[in-house]
Amino acid sequence: MRAVLGATGVSVIAESSAAALDRSTAQRTEWTTGSPGGAAPVVVPVWWTADGKRNGGWTGATVLLRNVRLGDVEAYVRMRCDPVMMDELGGPLPRTGIEAKVARDVERAAADSDWIKMIVPDETNPDQVAGTVTLWSHETDGEVASEIGWMVLPEFQGRGLAKWATREVLERARDDRRWGLVHAYPAVTNGPSNGICRSLGFTLAGEEEVSFAGRILRSHHWVIDPATDLA
Repeated sequence: MRAVLGATGVSVIAESSAAALDRSTAQRTEWTTGSPGGAAPVVVPVWWTADGKRNGGWTGATVLLRNVRLGDVEAYVRMRCDPVMMDELGGPLPRTGIEAKVARDVERAAADSDWIKMIVPDETNPDQVAGTVTLWSHETDGEVASEIGWMVLPEFQGRGLAKWATREVLERARDDRRWGLVHAYPAVTNGPSNGICRSLGFTLAGEEEVSFAGRILRSHHWVIDPATDLA
């Protein structure tokens, strides 16, 4: 089974062999691999051409999820300190302290308390990062709640990577059975992220003011039970 990243996004298909693949009759199916929350990466083989279009040729690129590493500082800076990337989150964060943030996240990922996964677009270059998806728990109004969030860098947007990565983590959460209901809080003006929630089976609970990095954001509150609602 392979996830094909083509011009229209990520498609998951089942096939007997790459050489014998009949693209017109390939059976579509779901596929997960690896142990929930573990250090082993989620690996999805992806065959795409250099220009990102599906045609008669295949190349050996592979998209995977892996735990955050200390070497991911540059990716964090690009995602958290860039005005465009942070436009829906109240603006860029200060560059100072990013190394410490990465170090804390590495510890939490290693302890399996948080799932902090980096989206790697080509396994042959594991240091290149397309984005991230994170699942973590925190206390809200005296109760523990699970929350998921994701970001994809501009040059990798529009390929379905955020939706694929979010689904992959939610499928693992379903199998892990410790996260319960999972909440997401995209800004009300963030059309793509709200679309991901809607398409994956989240239920819109309403609008809320959410605190993030010292600023207050007007957000949609989405909720999903991965055990029963994942579309």
